[in-house]
Amino acid sequence: MTESTQDPNRNTAEYIKYYCDKTNRHDYAILLNGTWGSGKTYFIKKTLREINQKHLYVSLYGITSTEQIDDAFFRQMHPVLSSKGMRFAAAVGKGLFKTALKIDFDGDGKEDGSVSSSLPDVDLRDYFSDPDESLIVFDDLERCSMSVSDVLGYINSFVEHDGFKSIIIANESEIFKKDELYKSVKEKLIGKTFQIHPSTKNALAYFIGQVRDDKTRDFLIKNSKFIISIYEISKTLNLRTLKQSLWDFERVSKNFTKKHWNNEGATLRLLGQILALSIEIRAGRLNSENFGAMSVSSLVRHMRKEKGESDSIIDQIEKKYSNISFDFDVLNQKILEEILINGWHEGRDIASALDTSPHYASPGAEASWRTVWHSFERTESEFYQALDKMESQFKNREFQISGEVLHVIGIRLWLSSAKIIKKKRETVFRENKLYIDDLFKTGKIEKMDRNSFADEFRIQGYGGLGIHENETTDFRELYVHLREMRQKATEANYPQLAASLLSEMKDDQQLFYRRLNLTNSEDNSFYDIPILVHVDIGHFVDALTKLHPSQQRIVFMALKARYEHGRLGRELSTERPWLERLRKKLITYSKKKRGIIPTAVEADSRGLFSGQV
Repeated sequence: MTESTQDPNRNTAEYIKYYCDKTNRHDYAILLNGTWGSGKTYFIKKTLREINQKHLYVSLYGITSTEQIDDAFFRQMHPVLSSKGMRFAAAVGKGLFKTALKIDFDGDGKEDGSVSSSLPDVDLRDYFSDPDESLIVFDDLERCSMSVSDVLGYINSFVEHDGFKSIIIANESEIFKKDELYKSVKEKLIGKTFQIHPSTKNALAYFIGQVRDDKTRDFLIKNSKFIISIYEISKTLNLRTLKQSLWDFERVSKNFTKKHWNNEGATLRLLGQILALSIEIRAGRLNSENFGAMSVSSLVRHMRKEKGESDSIIDQIEKKYSNISFDFDVLNQKILEEILINGWHEGRDIASALDTSPHYASPGAEASWRTVWHSFERTESEFYQALDKMESQFKNREFQISGEVLHVIGIRLWLSSAKIIKKKRETVFRENKLYIDDLFKTGKIEKMDRNSFADEFRIQGYGGLGIHENETTDFRELYVHLREMRQKATEANYPQLAASLLSEMKDDQQLFYRRLNLTNSEDNSFYDIPILVHVDIGHFVDALTKLHPSQQRIVFMALKARYEHGRLGRELSTERPWLERLRKKLITYSKKKRGIIPTAVEADSRGLFSGQV
């Protein structure tokens, strides 16, 4: 009988109902066994909620003593007394009076309770009126930091001596690895052991119910069977990964506009990609090192594959999820990598990236180079029309985004070798290099930007598509040349950036500090770039000496932090002559002026340069 017609844990739920019935007495505990993420906790909470069973629940995760278990009981039995404020009051009472604090909870002038110096004092019989109605649930047994056999002995005292009922939740395979006494102790306490099987259908309904975005929730409900099929293909048997992959999709889908939701085919395509990739990442089979390889199309990877070479991780994933396309034509591979692996999320960028995809772009709006790249999926007329347009744009130097430039020069090399472009490869190479030079000469080449993840494209791919010819010698030479020209253009802009930095020093000394030093902020643009060599010494000292002494101190702190880890002997070595000139200028200034401010400036400057220059 399939899961769609019967809950695989139905019999277990029925037995728990029988076990908890107050008319039935038992002198043993129940064990619910299952792998991590199989839904054990969800199952027991759902079952106890359905039968309206009063109980105490304790997670043993990280527990190191039975006193901590008692504390957990106390917090549930006395939520008011265990609150932070009340526990503080108890501590004060015990410290000052060494006696009990009498407490009037309802304000009627009568003492309703007390907090004594023995807090917490746990007697579970105060909570359960009848032992036959009592139930204690102990979760995460395998994650307890105490000896498992000791924990079971503690639980046994409730079951054997107090007549309480107890359900223990564990992953037995992990316990057997670390506790040799477990089997013998278990036989004395555990009367029934049930294997919990992941109930995907029930769990999925619960997970979807927790999705906060209304449109996303409705879409997931509508496509529940598709979601279950992906999860079953993954063979992870871990419902947590399913739940977390749904959250990943919601992070993306909550940025959808009406236009995006209206294209259900594209949305379902993206759902499949995100679920499969998220599950594989969380299962440890996909990481940042091999995720980038997915930007290369399966056809290109197949053509490059050596005879007899085994399938890569990417090949295996694509074969496993044969009902899912990983060509990233809905949302590009780089953005998905940033979201799923690095945790990055920027709603506007996601919506913008979706709008440029062929699924949402206006007819004819697809970039010419993209149409040429997808040559095997386009008609001959569409291909040649796009190729003509790409060549015209190439001639007019219209491609300026570095990732697009790499795609175009790679495509041109590829089509030259395929005899589609009627020019020798050597000629195409020279044209490509001249293109890069012209971008630099006209100031249209992209400058390097460490703070933009989009700038850090890989040589293998950009925009969700693998770059043609990226492993050939001539392409790599062009790639290096492009990087060099971009760096040269960036350095040519340093004097202008230095002038801006000096203005920032005058207006916002904290920002000046962040600019020059590596911090958690995105403002640390120049922490490893010798930008100060482009700052005029005279202008710097003039601006510095006009600042308030407290502001001057921040500037000196910024410079001191900049050089205290030895960068002056490495990447910032070219700033050493600048620092030497700055020191002389500041000492000269302090000698010409009188008063506390020039003296402070000299003291700060000497403190800064001590051991640095």
